Amino acid sequence: MNVIRVGFDAISGGSTALDAAFEKLDYAIFRTRTIYQQINLGVGRVLHWFITAAEANGADDLGSEGECDDLIADWSVQNDGVDAFVVRNISDTDFVGRASAIPGECDKDAKDDGLCAGEIGRAAEGFARTFAHELGHHLGLSHNHGGANCPGTTAGCNNLMAQTRCATSCGGGIRTAVLLTASQGSTILTAPAHCAVQSGC
Repeated sequence: MNVIRVGFDAISGGSTALDAAFEKLDYAIFRTRTIYQQINLGVGRVLHWFITAAEANGADDLGSEGECDDLIADWSVQNDGVDAFVVRNISDTDFVGRASAIPGECDKDAKDDGLCAGEIGRAAEGFARTFAHELGHHLGLSHNHGGANCPGTTAGCNNLMAQTRCATSCGGGIRTAVLLTASQGSTILTAPAHCAVQSGC
């Protein structure tokens, strides 16, 4: 996985705030590993990259889902890892993260080859869940409630692929709404597995 920090050099609050941002990012990766262990999927090598606020040309503060799509289309790391962009801020209140496609592409010359894993300014649990949720979309998982507002059961609301509003309104909250089912595991792992999934060592 390629974790691409966007505009972290523009985080206000000095080194204390930057250290807190890095701790939150480490926690999100730890939580993502723990969540995907449920379906026997590990998160392998994690590489860290950065785009300065000046290089991002405004994309460190996403004002729309379209700006997220542009960020993914404009930048990529030329290796076989999933590109997960973490931005300084998302000023549009209609979304907290976004995968460019379900499932995402593995061709780094395609425009749907990454995800906006969230904004580092969110609380740690919400950010970590969004990070894992958007990775689920990239790996081929859709929301588990289709066109309905939220799942009809507490178990459904506690699924990782329920939207955040469902996790807070009918589930056990952000921290516990991270379950994955065997069926969702099969979607990612069963042949043909998602192109980003590799066999273990």
